[in-house]
Amino acid sequence: MNHMVFQELVIYFLIYSFLGYVCEVIYCSWEEKRLVNRGFLYGPYCPVYALGAIAMITFVNPFKDNYVLAILLCFFIPSAIEYLTGYVLEKIFNLRWWDYTNEKLNIKGLVCLKNSLMFMGLAIFVIYYLHPMIFGLINPLENSQKRIASTTIMIVISVDILFTLNSLLNLEERVRQLGHILDEFRELEKKYTWFKFDELFSSTVKLREYAKEKEDKYLLKITESFYKLTSYKNNNFRILKNYPVMHYSGNEVSFNLIKASVLKRFDKASVALYSTIDKASNKVTSTFDEASNKIHSTIEKLDIQTKEETFAKKITLYKLLWTFFLASFMGYILETTFLVLSSGTFQSRQGVLFGPFGPLYGLSAIIMLVIFRKLNARRDFIVFVPCAVLGGILEILSGLILKNGLSIQYVLHEGTTFTVWGLKTNLIYLFFYGVLGTLMIKDFYPIISTFIDRIQKKQLAFLSFFAILFMVNNLSATYIAMNRWVERTKGIDATNAVEAKIDEFYTNEYMDDIFPYIFVVE
Repeated sequence: MNHMVFQELVIYFLIYSFLGYVCEVIYCSWEEKRLVNRGFLYGPYCPVYALGAIAMITFVNPFKDNYVLAILLCFFIPSAIEYLTGYVLEKIFNLRWWDYTNEKLNIKGLVCLKNSLMFMGLAIFVIYYLHPMIFGLINPLENSQKRIASTTIMIVISVDILFTLNSLLNLEERVRQLGHILDEFRELEKKYTWFKFDELFSSTVKLREYAKEKEDKYLLKITESFYKLTSYKNNNFRILKNYPVMHYSGNEVSFNLIKASVLKRFDKASVALYSTIDKASNKVTSTFDEASNKIHSTIEKLDIQTKEETFAKKITLYKLLWTFFLASFMGYILETTFLVLSSGTFQSRQGVLFGPFGPLYGLSAIIMLVIFRKLNARRDFIVFVPCAVLGGILEILSGLILKNGLSIQYVLHEGTTFTVWGLKTNLIYLFFYGVLGTLMIKDFYPIISTFIDRIQKKQLAFLSFFAILFMVNNLSATYIAMNRWVERTKGIDATNAVEAKIDEFYTNEYMDDIFPYIFVVE
């Protein structure tokens, strides 16, 4: 079986994610005697199944003729992936998505023998029966078809991941806000003998009536905030519906209140829930400063309405990293869309081997942001012009470096408007850079900055580590493959096994297809 290129991996990821989602829905629906949606993301796919399937194809397929070894790998690899996935998600989001504690022969509730055996059966089915059929359908597709499909899949899943992450951040924020209110209720219990924390809802009704009678705006505020935070209408978190056994390792009491509201279980579960609140209340820790005891400060902290965000005052490496990724992707979309509209054909405009990214656009966006960010409040035209000029200069410089460093050159600019040092750019691409810089500085960077500020440091560090790892390897592989492409064109044969393998994987035809706008300078 031929090696899997990046585009094929992305397509397989979607297929096996969807099939895993179907298996999860069928199994969980059968167990609970009702239809259960088990999607982690918004779309109908479960990424952990895709990771397992791709791991099977990569590591087990070469040993499929050795049945004993293949079966052992089919048992251990899916279990290891399930354990690591559950462990990482719990450490990053403080959430345990599934719990096998009540199952026999489980390891910390993250894996159990019953599920491992079922996953082993699925893995054997994938290796010996399912994947050969799927490979037979995907392999004959043209590279351009695979590229279009993989790009579309990456866009859809990336947007889905962003919305899912935003939902998790909203859930964490709501748990935090409710935790503050519960802390205040604990203080009120000391002040008012009729307020009982273990009879929370009835006591809150009394508190609301008392606040109306005394015209106490502060007490009205916290009771209204409590009702909003525990209202089903305001807590429509689909993840809690999809994973009703989910546990939270932070403020457990406030999380359980929100989960109960999402699952509409107050009538049945509230008695059991609140009977344990006294025991768990020592886990409810206050994050208020001493100054937050003042009414105005407390009300500000309990305000559920989102405040209008201003442009970021501080640029961090994390923010620059994700600006690079977003701008790289946006640049690719701009170029590809322009070519489709102008020529009616879909051509690769990616600047790296793997994924729809144009790193030069990402680098340009970072430099524009650092240099021109103070122009954020100025008119669009004032931002557009320097960004366009800077983008053109960076494109010329990058072309000069590639020409003299790797002996390759762009052939992007038919109908060139002007030439510098024998390297070409034109007004259309200057327009791209101007648009990209303006959008980044005035629109997207404030959103990126605000979004990143909401993410916990350990979550951000985890995501950024893998993003850096992916792009560094991507750029390194691109450089190595391009270097061998140039050497082959000049008639230089491979001198070792590594170069021979590169020549086998990244042939001239493959490189011409990925980078149709680049040619080798003789």
